[in-house]
Amino acid sequence: MIKKPLELFLQDKNHYEAVVVATKKPTSENRSYVNQLFYHYQIEARFVTYINTVLWRYAKDYQKKRKTWRDWHVLKLDQSVGEDLTVLDVMADKSIDLNRWGEERDPFESVANRHLHRAIGRLPSRQRRILKDHIAEQMTLSEIASKLGVSQQSVSKSFHRMMRKLLIAYQKGE
Repeated sequence: MIKKPLELFLQDKNHYEAVVVATKKPTSENRSYVNQLFYHYQIEARFVTYINTVLWRYAKDYQKKRKTWRDWHVLKLDQSVGEDLTVLDVMADKSIDLNRWGEERDPFESVANRHLHRAIGRLPSRQRRILKDHIAEQMTLSEIASKLGVSQQSVSKSFHRMMRKLLIAYQKGE
């Protein structure tokens, strides 16, 4: 078990005596001396607080994403997957290859505006990947940067250039 920084500080006999002297004779010199002795422990306490805060926020974000994912990906056996078909019907049908079920398709194939669809098709593969991850996978630009192994600034620039291209194509009808 990790002991608290103040407990560790007071376990040292010299530190304890310095605190007792500073308590009995509260001068600026005594206080300054105790502050100098405690500085290392204060840094450790701040570090522990920082790590606790980071871990708490990470856990909170993870739980939020996990709940969102579960809410979006609920599979019910009686859920409709087409006209007069349910998940149970598909599982029972031997002619359907379940190993290819949910295989990744082009997420932009359903874009109704043909000019916009054509403009998306003309994007470089990296920009298409960023667009797919951001829109279809609902990833932040920072998460995409980590996934691609590049800086967040690079992904952000690429994303904004791509959005400008798509906006121009949409407005011009090209």
